[in-house]
Amino acid sequence: MSLAENLKNLRNANGYSQSELAALTGISQPTICHIEQGIKKNPKWGTVAKLASKLNVTLVELLGDSIQQATAEQTDTDGKENEK
Repeated sequence: MSLAENLKNLRNANGYSQSELAALTGISQPTICHIEQGIKKNPKWGTVAKLASKLNVTLVELLGDSIQQATAEQTDTDGKENEK
């Protein structure tokens, strides 16, 4: 699953509303909403780390498929840069 799906599922599993998680992490509720909706696809690492900590999961668990996708995109970018 993606970061967006994992965040929403984990937040709900922990019984937090977006506003409650925002208050616990110091991250704005709109930012949490945008991550969950997939609008904000590349949040800062500090943001992801705070969310993972409050949801009692590792970064890898929270990021899910998003980390594999980011790695693949980086590999594609590196390959294109090497061709120049």
